Amino acid sequence: MTRAAAATLRGLVGIAAAGRRRVSASVQGRGASPGWRGFRAVAPGSGGRTTPEPSSSSTPALPQLQPRRVLATRQTVLPGLISGGCESEDGKLSCGYSSFKGRRPTMEDRYDMKFANVDGQTVSLLGVFDGHAGPLAADYLKENLLDNVMKHPQFLENPKLALKTTFLKTDADFLEAVSIPYRQDGSTALAAVLISDQLYVANVGDSRAIALKGGKAISLSDDHKPNRKDEQTRIENAGGSVSYDGYTWRVDGILAMSRAFGNRALKKYVIAEPDFQEAEVNSDFEFLVLATDGLWDVVRNEDCIGAIDGTHVTTKVLRSMSATFRGRKHYTRQNVLSAVDFDMRFTDVLAGWEGSAHDASILADNLSRPDGLQTPEGKLYLGDARYACRPDILPPFKKTRYRLNEFSLRHRPQNAKELFNLRHSSLRVTIERAFAALKNRFKVLDQKPFHTFDIQVKFVLACCILYNWILGWSEDEFFEEVVTFDEVEIGHGVDADDNDV
Repeated sequence: MTRAAAATLRGLVGIAAAGRRRVSASVQGRGASPGWRGFRAVAPGSGGRTTPEPSSSSTPALPQLQPRRVLATRQTVLPGLISGGCESEDGKLSCGYSSFKGRRPTMEDRYDMKFANVDGQTVSLLGVFDGHAGPLAADYLKENLLDNVMKHPQFLENPKLALKTTFLKTDADFLEAVSIPYRQDGSTALAAVLISDQLYVANVGDSRAIALKGGKAISLSDDHKPNRKDEQTRIENAGGSVSYDGYTWRVDGILAMSRAFGNRALKKYVIAEPDFQEAEVNSDFEFLVLATDGLWDVVRNEDCIGAIDGTHVTTKVLRSMSATFRGRKHYTRQNVLSAVDFDMRFTDVLAGWEGSAHDASILADNLSRPDGLQTPEGKLYLGDARYACRPDILPPFKKTRYRLNEFSLRHRPQNAKELFNLRHSSLRVTIERAFAALKNRFKVLDQKPFHTFDIQVKFVLACCILYNWILGWSEDEFFEEVVTFDEVEIGHGVDADDNDV
């Protein structure tokens, strides 16, 4: 048996955990022009709108937002779950949103998404707002912040200035609008503004922006935490205090973040001035995730790095060995264990196992080898129900609906386990598509072989390496858009009685 590490591991951001509850959102960009290779944006939160409401004030009307088409309608699959998406008019940017109320009785997180034409230039604005001590601040930001940014007279000429002054002005407007002295509503604000190919990220609080660029997760924001040295110094110089309550650091023993909108009683120390980061959106920029701390508190920036599974490849062996190589369909096959990343590239291949071998046994052998499958610490692969749950392998819930074709608009997930399995299968289908593309491209893997078994094993490894090389140059025309699990084992194989004596 031979193993080949055929590519470098790459990461995917977009699967979040809350215990075993998981919510993921990732909408693939469509119709991307050169320089926009699959750029995606995800904005978890709740509440929000993608079209402007008629203005009743005397202020100039906002630029007309023009969603090109809705990719997924806003639907509640489970109580507290909202998800959907839309696309910009020019087709360069698609974004999706997903939010799920956790164990708390209320949900105070909000989001907003806008695509607009400002002075003949297409701009995109995305924001997530994590409310605390009540929903008023997050609601106010959802209704006003991004609109105010676009109305700033220097929005296109100096986006960072527009964002900074708008953040501070909107904070002051909120405190004036909510004059009830005992209300201490507050909220974080994380906004991403895309103008042409330049991305500007403004952050107040502990929500976080993560981009996948060149296969690596890159942070585009810094959490504003009270124990951050520069933030603690600023707070103490303003007359406040930072203390640890045995669970987290807090400002004046109250707030677990050092910057926020609202929070009237702490406003002298808890400011709404944003930090900025910029990034160029080029062919290496794959997608962007904006999320509140409900996501990042339970998942690191780059936890899930791919999927593992086995597939059968036609083989021919000595007749005396055919019994162990005989698969479920009576033909002799070799069982190939593979790992792929979410760009459908093979990152680990172990070929040469008997067709009757169980996938879990092959994985155990692979992991026991000095040069076996290596999973970075804290990372994991998605596996099917045949694999046991372990720190580096995450299978779905058993005895629960799992396959994609088991879900539809009429058969939506009915509980948290089914929702988790749906999200899991929608990501793990990546490896099924990779197997289908590999076998559709290299028909030799499905033909009756006339070589020694050792050469047959090397054929599999060579095909995987060539497949990766081809993907490095262009999209693979052999990708299947929809793959039904266990239906990628195409072809006729070699009948057990047709093997060599």
